[in-house]
Amino acid sequence: MSTIDTRREQMFPKLEPHEIDRLRRFGEIRRYAAGEALFVTGEIAPGMSVLIRGSVRVIRRDPLGHGAPIVEQGPGEFIAEVGQLSGQPAFVDVHAIEDVEALLIPPENLRALMIEEPELGERIMQALILRRVALVEAGAGGPVLIGPESSPDVIRLQGFLARNAYPHQLFDPTMDRNAAELVKQYAPNPADLPLVVCPKGSILKKPERDRIGARTRNGSDR
Repeated sequence: MSTIDTRREQMFPKLEPHEIDRLRRFGEIRRYAAGEALFVTGEIAPGMSVLIRGSVRVIRRDPLGHGAPIVEQGPGEFIAEVGQLSGQPAFVDVHAIEDVEALLIPPENLRALMIEEPELGERIMQALILRRVALVEAGAGGPVLIGPESSPDVIRLQGFLARNAYPHQLFDPTMDRNAAELVKQYAPNPADLPLVVCPKGSILKKPERDRIGARTRNGSDR
């Protein structure tokens, strides 16, 4: 079973009203209309959002257009990823299902919260770490590798990404039509494989580890 199945309550704890009141000094109220994005994959998120009213849907999406819902969250729950503490790009899309009112805590204040409210900070940090584990398990939001799964170059890149806890997915072009189309367009020469599709959609041919690592860390496709 996955982490999200076995540790859901710890991953998505619900804060009591008096606990949210303790957090108000660290943030400001933001409102989002139904359908509006709080943040999207590959972009730097503005911070942690504690839901006061309304609900949101969290979706994992990859650069090939595959997507799947992860969870819906409502009042008392918070939306954040551990990477927000260090300015890393988001690994998921979050959209308002209905009109939402939330307490937005920017990254610098989130770090202060961890120190000044240690009990709440510990619960929040535990949830963020477990969410990161679940995202890595699912390959959500990271680069997509395209090539034969037995290829030494594919295995090399998979090992690098796994060691650095980067979510990623692998598609074999013999099994996935979208992957096959990309190979046909960008790598008709097998020597150019594997392809790596970065979170914002740019495509690298047989990249070195430091290049894929840099693009994964900062969300840039340049």
